[in-house]
Amino acid sequence: MSLDEVTLDQLFREAKAAMRAAPSRAKTPPPEAPSLESALASWTRTRGVALVHKDTLELIGNFSEYTSKHLPGARRLVRETTKLPFYETEYVSGVWGKVQIEKESSAPRLVSTHVDTVADVILKEMHVQAPQVLVTAHFTDGQLSRVCLRTETTFSAPAGPEGTGSFCILPPGTNILAEMSIHSIRALLSNLQQPV
Repeated sequence: MSLDEVTLDQLFREAKAAMRAAPSRAKTPPPEAPSLESALASWTRTRGVALVHKDTLELIGNFSEYTSKHLPGARRLVRETTKLPFYETEYVSGVWGKVQIEKESSAPRLVSTHVDTVADVILKEMHVQAPQVLVTAHFTDGQLSRVCLRTETTFSAPAGPEGTGSFCILPPGTNILAEMSIHSIRALLSNLQQPV
C-alpha cells in the first residue's frame, strides 16, 4: 500500500490501535505543596548584611541573610526594620525600590551645587548613628538630592536594653540620604542655612 492509497481514516485507526497496544502509563499524583512550617524550616538565618547600590553608592538598607538547608548555595535576603548586628557590607546593581522616572524639564536648573560639611547622622532603618560625619550635600534644582560620605564611616548602635551594640562600616561615596532620619536631614539643612 503506497502513501497515496492511505486515507485519513486508515491512519487514524492504526494510531488508535497502536495506542491501545502500548503499555499504559500510570498517572502519578502531583507532589503536595510544602506547608508554611516546613518551607520556613528549610531556611536558616545566618547574618545581617548592609546593602549598597554599586552604581550610585546609595545605601539600600538592612537585610538578614537566610541560607537554604536543601539547596546548597541558595540564599535570600529579607529587609529588616529591627535592630541587628551587621557582619558585612555588600554591593549590588540593578533597580531597587521605586523606579524614578526623570521628567524632561524645559526650564533650566536653578541650583546645581555641592557643599562639604560635617553632620550628626542617624540612619533610621538600620538603627545606627555617627557623630560629626564628613559628608558632601548635593543640591539639584534647589533641593537636597544626595548626601554622600566623604570618608569611610563607622555607624554604631549603643549596647544595652535599647540597642544591640551593632555597627556598620560604609565606604566613602555612599549616598545615605534615603536612610537618614528626618531629624538628621533637618539639622543638615539648617546647618547649611537652607530652607527645611
